[in-house]
Amino acid sequence: MDYINEFDIRLAKEMYYAGETLTGHVVLNTLENFKLKAIKVQLRGKAHAEWKVVVNGERRTVKDDHVFIDERISIWGKGKC
Repeated sequence: MDYINEFDIRLAKEMYYAGETLTGHVVLNTLENFKLKAIKVQLRGKAHAEWKVVVNGERRTVKDDHVFIDERISIWGKGKC
């Protein structure tokens, strides 16, 4: 049975700049009571670029990924991330 009716993260602003602290609320609406050990959040910011080039008449795809942030934190309760 699903106990969670709504789970949402509502940030205080739509856009953040490098070095700013994210602020907001976590909304958890349940259909009935249940035990909860912790609430953990994972924040991941990633860029992906892909383009095609021709090298010596041969068509190639160039791809690159860059991870800017990969953080896990416990925002309520006990437990390691």
